[in-house]
Amino acid sequence: MVFVWNSQYLFEQKFDPGRDSVAFLFLLRLQIQTLQETSRGALPRDLLPAGGLWSRAVRYLDVFDPVQIRYAGQEFRQLLEFIGQASEATSKAWLHPSALFSS
Repeated sequence: MVFVWNSQYLFEQKFDPGRDSVAFLFLLRLQIQTLQETSRGALPRDLLPAGGLWSRAVRYLDVFDPVQIRYAGQEFRQLLEFIGQASEATSKAWLHPSALFSS
C-alpha cells in the first residue's frame, strides 16, 4: 500500500506547526523517512539546507509547542538528528541545531 498525499497542501493548509505540533512532526518525519528510503543512503536535495523539506523542518523548530512535543520526544530527537546530519553533510556548521537554538 502506498501512502500518497499532497504534502504542500497538508503543510500549508491543514496543519499549523505551532498549534498542531505533534501531527506536523509526524508528517515531517514520514516525509523525511520516505525520501531517505528512496534515495538509498544519499541525502536528497529536498533534505539539504535550502531544500523545501529542510525549510519546513527549520520553520517548525521556530514555532513548535514544547508542551505537545513532550509526548513525541523520540520523533523530535530524530528530527534534530536529521537536521544535524544534513548540516554536517553540507559542511555548514552554522546550520547545526546547537547554532539554531542559540540564536
